[in-house]
Amino acid sequence: NNTNDELGVVIDNYNAMQDRLSSESASVRASLAHIDHLYHETPAPMFCVAPDGTITQVSDFWLAFSGYERADVINQPLSEFLRPVAGNVSGACLVRDTAATTDPKQCEVLVIHKTGRAINSLLSVSQRDASIGGYLCVVTDISHLRQAERALRLAAVTDRLTGLPNRAALQDVALEMAGQMHADERMAVLYIDLDNFKQVNDTFGHEAGDRLLIEAVRRMKRSAGER
Repeated sequence: NNTNDELGVVIDNYNAMQDRLSSESASVRASLAHIDHLYHETPAPMFCVAPDGTITQVSDFWLAFSGYERADVINQPLSEFLRPVAGNVSGACLVRDTAATTDPKQCEVLVIHKTGRAINSLLSVSQRDASIGGYLCVVTDISHLRQAERALRLAAVTDRLTGLPNRAALQDVALEMAGQMHADERMAVLYIDLDNFKQVNDTFGHEAGDRLLIEAVRRMKRSAGER
């Protein structure tokens, strides 16, 4: 009887342990499923990178952002999909170097879309996490910001009416050319004036003068050809 009682206690403890492990396992699975849901539902392109620079996981938003299928990306080198803005740096070094910087751990990169288009982006990298064996990376699209900056720079050196480079642009080009010239080389500037242009403005108005300038520029461009 004592033997049966002891065996019953063992069986009861074993069953209780199984129930507890089953409950804990279900809890772990539920937690992992929740984390996976958050990873894919967070509205930002995210991916995980191993220490050697290979991609181990990508979010659904990353796939939509880059145009690739998951099978195209997993276990592939990060350098196939992402480039530094300046310099020749491997994907592994890029992520490690970014993670090693002081907060915020970010750098500007070019994400190479499946179509070949380069997207100006900001790469944010977490410190290496032993639980995932690598780095968690988040990408922010800043292409519209860079386009706006380029448009502002262009507007600063372009004449609004004719679309020609303005005086500031002429000075920059002249200084650049002068710096590249050899001692025995010379440079010339051609100055073109429109006779009686003031009379056109005074007689027919500034709107007519603007149209005259635009037409004059169109003809000069046609005569000069593409440069």
